[in-house]
Amino acid sequence: MSEGDFANQIIRLADPALGNCQVIVDDVGYFNEPFFQDGVIAQAITQVVSQRSVSYFSSAGNNANNSYENTAPVFINDAKGVGKLNFSTTSTPDTTQRFVVMNGNDLQLPLQWSDPFYTANGVKTDLDVFLISAKGVVVASSTDNNIQLEYPAEYIGFHNDTTQTHTTAFDLVIRRRAGTANPTRIKYVNELNGLSPPW
Repeated sequence: MSEGDFANQIIRLADPALGNCQVIVDDVGYFNEPFFQDGVIAQAITQVVSQRSVSYFSSAGNNANNSYENTAPVFINDAKGVGKLNFSTTSTPDTTQRFVVMNGNDLQLPLQWSDPFYTANGVKTDLDVFLISAKGVVVASSTDNNIQLEYPAEYIGFHNDTTQTHTTAFDLVIRRRAGTANPTRIKYVNELNGLSPPW
């Protein structure tokens, strides 16, 4: 079921001529729900709560500290204008973020930034994300044309089989395409428990 379908079912459940529900509970989440604005599901919830006086309860995922957020991201440009996110909080730049994915573990990592969803010409930033093994091999990537798709998000899914990767150490690289704007805010959340320190 798509986010749009889910939002429509919320409205139908609260409609007096259809479901006439006064209390709605859900435990469904989507990787691509917007982090920085209300998506179609949140808008549907707001509608039924404000217009139908529905009590709405939703489970909240708890990924604890398995996330990264930067409210003033800095990108280091190469000669062609391609930028790599500087993860460093010191004066020494670092365009990789090291972490561990243990053998047999999965990584599901949605990355989003503060450009608006669902708007024509609203996405000004085009980011790509790469997961690179300690041996220098790209094991996962997401390189959508975000401006064309009008979608400020990328997603990496990865399963570590050390018989193939020969490592549990990986570097995350977030790259901004040349000629596109820097985002004002960026965030990813690890949706599974395969991601472990060190950062």
